[in-house]
Amino acid sequence: MKCDVMKKYKKMIYWILPIAWMGMIFVLSHQTGNQSGSLSMSVAERIMALLPDDFKNSIEWKMWHGFIRKNAHFYVYFVLAVLWIKPLRMTSIKHPYVMALLVSSVYAMTDEFHQLFVDGRVGSITDVGIDTAGALTGLVFYVCVLKGMALMRRVKMHNA
Repeated sequence: MKCDVMKKYKKMIYWILPIAWMGMIFVLSHQTGNQSGSLSMSVAERIMALLPDDFKNSIEWKMWHGFIRKNAHFYVYFVLAVLWIKPLRMTSIKHPYVMALLVSSVYAMTDEFHQLFVDGRVGSITDVGIDTAGALTGLVFYVCVLKGMALMRRVKMHNA
């Protein structure tokens, strides 16, 4: 009985994680242009502080800030797609990886549409492409990790 309850909570958590991640994306996208710029500027400054002086002196600040902003899009959707895999695999959906990509991509579109109504923000089809590329890369990475783990198990069993 106790085990069934734990399994139920575990399944709920698998669904809550990607939905909560989407909520975080919404909150970040709802920041005004000034708030969003300030946040990404702060992140860029912290990363810049970790880099060697030679590298810092060789890059243009505006380019670096843009690089950080676009990478944020990529990695946020990388994580989102990966978070959707487990709950979708628990359903009867035939292609959970395709569905994870589709959900992530559609959410990227709605997120950019949402930004059209936020002061100082714009919706960008380029950002949807970056988001989708991040989601696709996350899924490919996930599959590669699974296949790598399976290969390691086979090698370990073969050597035992």
